[in-house]
Amino acid sequence: MIVSLAISLYTSRAFLDALGIDDYGIYNVVGGFVALLNVITSSLIQGAQRFITFELGKGDAQKLHRTFATFSTLFFLMAIVIFVIGTLLGAPLISRFLVIPEGRIDAAIFVFYCSLGAFAINLIAIPYNACVIAHEKMKFYALVSISESLGKLLIVYALYVTSFDRLKVYALLIVALGLVIRLAYGIYCSKHFPETKTRFFLDKTILKEVTTFSLWMALGGIAVTAKEQGVNVVINLFCGVAINAARGVSMQVSSILGQFASSIAFAITPQITKSYAEGNFQRSVNLTFLLTKVQGVMLFLIAIPLYFEIDFLLALWLKCVPYYANVFAQWALIVTFLSTIRNTYGPLYLATGDVKTLQWTISLIYVLILPFSYVALKLGYEPVSTMQITAIIEVITWLASFYYMKYKFKFPLGQYIIKVMLRLISVFTITVVILILLQKLMVESSFLRLLIITAISTFVILILSYMLLLSHSERVMVNDFINKKLYKK
Repeated sequence: MIVSLAISLYTSRAFLDALGIDDYGIYNVVGGFVALLNVITSSLIQGAQRFITFELGKGDAQKLHRTFATFSTLFFLMAIVIFVIGTLLGAPLISRFLVIPEGRIDAAIFVFYCSLGAFAINLIAIPYNACVIAHEKMKFYALVSISESLGKLLIVYALYVTSFDRLKVYALLIVALGLVIRLAYGIYCSKHFPETKTRFFLDKTILKEVTTFSLWMALGGIAVTAKEQGVNVVINLFCGVAINAARGVSMQVSSILGQFASSIAFAITPQITKSYAEGNFQRSVNLTFLLTKVQGVMLFLIAIPLYFEIDFLLALWLKCVPYYANVFAQWALIVTFLSTIRNTYGPLYLATGDVKTLQWTISLIYVLILPFSYVALKLGYEPVSTMQITAIIEVITWLASFYYMKYKFKFPLGQYIIKVMLRLISVFTITVVILILLQKLMVESSFLRLLIITAISTFVILILSYMLLLSHSERVMVNDFINKKLYKK
């Protein structure tokens, strides 16, 4: 993920430079209609991972075969239905409701169709991705992630050398890259996991359970999608594609940081699910505590220096920084952190299989972001108010999620707040105060100040995390790990 992060930062800059602000804004708002359906895909991935990992934990090979085949068939049918509906409705909706620069409607519609194709490919690949994570084959996952990032580098090169419409070329090559990644997962899984060799098959009992679970999970994804793309459209109506481009940059930052956090969760999530399947609820709770700590610290290490040096980094990263991109990016960092910490309840929550009530609650809360954002912009507030509203809603959903876990599954919320959240807040507060004082001593932005702030924040976060955040047993584990490494040397 570190390699992918570095490549993604460069490719985002290069795509903006190659496409230009208007075309980049068009891709963000039009492709976003489909790309943000990946939030639904993410929810379905969580469901597939839950069932496949659960059966691995149970050790029932036959049911594992039937479960994978059911997922594979279900998602294939869903991909066909969504592609057909999107093809029929896409062009009229774009032409009627979006503000697109003159002469770019055809390109915008082409982007929509390509994005729809990429989404269908990703949807079909979900069961294979879930198998890789459930079996904890992280080396292959890392290899594919790096290969995908290198593929985006090749797309950047293609944009600079092509004589065709760059926006159309970009959209088409993204589809091709998605197809290559899908084939890689399919070939690897068929060679290493026997359950993936099952042909299309629907087990009625599993289908009912899977469909119910996936639909409730998709409800949450639809709410997030409606919120994200709805806010994109509202900004487009009130502010135009230039502000869409600024928000697109912030969403790139948020996406990269979110993927980094998710990669950490991938390493712990299968163990949480398997422990719950084995009846070891306490170990699942302990791992949930650990997941929050690890994700919190890793996000601090990246997000805090980014927040303080956002102006310098955006100027370094992008040749042409869209107006308002810095403020959007800062709030995107805050929203991503809040969202990531909120979602740490997810693996344990999904392992229980009881998702109906909380999904309804979270979805209703999330959808409120759209009308609040519309009213805020209608009243003349700045575009960044949409991000501020999102941050407030994230806090509310965090409270609702963990209170529900306490009420329904006896999750030790009090211990979680005292042993994890308050300690994370302490690490954050002390680090931020130190960096504010440091910035006052070094007023002018420079590469030297960036290095100093990054080094000091990293040192302070790691020391404070070791002293304040880790439990005694976790500190012992860290000490043993370090001592073993030193002893080997």
